[in-house]
Amino acid sequence: SSHGLGYLMLHANARVQIDMVFACLLILCAFSITQYFIVDRVLRAALPWQPDSLTPVR
Repeated sequence: SSHGLGYLMLHANARVQIDMVFACLLILCAFSITQYFIVDRVLRAALPWQPDSLTPVR
């Protein structure tokens, strides 16, 4: 594929553009964290009887 953040990271790495690689990595991390919290909210709404995923288990 010739599109996307992974492609951009590979080409920036090949051209030794470390700042671009870290910027892409930061965007991917932010996207992943956002997706995690969205899925967590959806699961809490769909399965209200399940314990909260952020609550420690005793």
